[in-house]
Amino acid sequence: MKAPSKATLKKYGMTEALWKQKYIMQAGLCGLCEKPLEGKVINIDHLHLRNWKKLAAWRRLASVRALLHARCNRFLLGPTYYGFKAEHYRMAADYLDRWASRP
Repeated sequence: MKAPSKATLKKYGMTEALWKQKYIMQAGLCGLCEKPLEGKVINIDHLHLRNWKKLAAWRRLASVRALLHARCNRFLLGPTYYGFKAEHYRMAADYLDRWASRP
């Protein structure tokens, strides 16, 4: 498991220690498909907020939802990627429902 660059972590208001903690809390599994993240490109999924670059680091950190496979993250950005099946849509809906109560 390799943490993102310092610049990427800073973008999300994270430190390497917080990123590793998130990885461990997820048991090394993707937040969407729940398959191992190890050996895959890992993205930091977050709420898309207005004026992102102007937000305080703690606010950007509060918008982080989970670590996802790059493919799963792209799926959330647009359903036209890679022929996802209905099962994947249900997993995505469940994932987003778990985060719906966050500010």
